[in-house]
Amino acid sequence: MSELLEPIRYTLRFPAPHTHYVEVEATLPTDGKPCIALAMAVWTPGSYLVREYARHVEGVVARTPDGTALSLDKARKNRWCIDTNDAHTVVVTYRVYCREMSVRTNWIEDGFALLNGAPTFLTLVEDTARPHDVQLLLPDAWHTSITALPAAPGGTAHHYRAADFDTLVDSPILAGNPAVYPFEVDGIPHYLVNEGEGGIWDGPRAVSDVAQIVRAHRHMWGFLPYDKYIFFNMITEAGGGLEHKNSTILMTSRWHARVRKDYLSWLRLVSPGFFHVGNVKRLRPVGLGPFDYEDEV
Repeated sequence: MSELLEPIRYTLRFPAPHTHYVEVEATLPTDGKPCIALAMAVWTPGSYLVREYARHVEGVVARTPDGTALSLDKARKNRWCIDTNDAHTVVVTYRVYCREMSVRTNWIEDGFALLNGAPTFLTLVEDTARPHDVQLLLPDAWHTSITALPAAPGGTAHHYRAADFDTLVDSPILAGNPAVYPFEVDGIPHYLVNEGEGGIWDGPRAVSDVAQIVRAHRHMWGFLPYDKYIFFNMITEAGGGLEHKNSTILMTSRWHARVRKDYLSWLRLVSPGFFHVGNVKRLRPVGLGPFDYEDEV
C-alpha cells in the first residue's frame, strides 16, 4: 500500500558544516487537501524519554514548487499547519542545529555528520504508511554516506528510500569519510563503520572481533533477519549505544583500544546492541507500537 503513495522527498545540504547545521528541503504531497499538518517526533524508540527535538528546528518556511509563499502556523510545540492553496505538492525548508553528541541526537562538524531520523525529519501527520526519500548533497571534502536504508530507485549516489516513517526514524545516517570495514556472515553484508580512528583505534582487529560476535548470535538465533547490517562506531570520546532493526550506534573513546579491559567493555557494548536485532526490535511488547512519536510511551 505505501508504495502506491507519493513519497515525501527530502534533500539535505551541509553548506557550512563547521556551524553545525543541516539544511532540509522537504517536498510533500498534499493529496488535494486544503491544509496539511507536519510534525517532528519528541522522542525516539530505544530512548524512552521526551527530548523535544523541535527545539533545534529553525526557519521553517513553506512555498509552492513555483516559489509562491504559503501560510504556515505553528500549532503545537512540534507541529506546523500549512494552507496548501490547492497546490499538488508543498516545499518546506528548515534548518536543524546539530551539536549534541549522543546516540539519539544529531552531530555535525567540519569532518562528518551523524543524523538520527527523529530529530531531523518533519513528516506529514496522517494515518498511513508513506515512502520517505532522502538525498544528501555532501560537501566536496566528504565522500561517503552510509545507512541501513536501501538505495532509492534511480541509482543516484547518497540517495535512499525508507518504506515508511518508522523505517526512516530507525535508520541513522553517517556522512563524511569514515573507515568502513565490510564482512559477511551467511552471505549477508555487514559493515563496521569507524568514525574517529585517529591512527589509534585498530580497525582490522575490531572488525574481526565484531564478526565473531555476529556469528555467535547467528548460531543462537539460528538465522539473521535482515539484508544488511551496520555497526556505527563513533569514536568520539562519548558513550552509550542505541539499537535499530538493521544497525546500531555505539560511542566510545579511541583510547579504549589501548587497554584490554576498556576494549572488552566496548565489545560488551557491541554484543547487546546487536542482540536487540531480535529482542526488542522484532520481539517487543505490544504496548510499544504502533509508535506514537508525539507523546510519552
